[in-house]
Amino acid sequence: MTAPVRLLAVATASPPNELAQADVVDIARGAFAARFPSFERMVPVFHNAGVRRRQLAMPVDWYLSPRDWPERGAAYLAAALDLFCQAAQGALDE
Repeated sequence: MTAPVRLLAVATASPPNELAQADVVDIARGAFAARFPSFERMVPVFHNAGVRRRQLAMPVDWYLSPRDWPERGAAYLAAALDLFCQAAQGALDE
């Protein structure tokens, strides 16, 4: 008979960049208000989402620069792999 599988440790990892939701509203306003005249009508969505802080894989300026989808996807995968490795190592260390 084989031994039952057990979870022996859990660990977490968070992206290195964090923004308050209020800052996200200001950044979004600067990035989108000129191109989307009805942007202000959408601002309550930010306030009513129940989100206080947002975590970003890259610094916010990185997202505001023109980037194609392959570059964005590669950055996402690299950040996800790094976070996975951090969390896995943390669990192993436990």
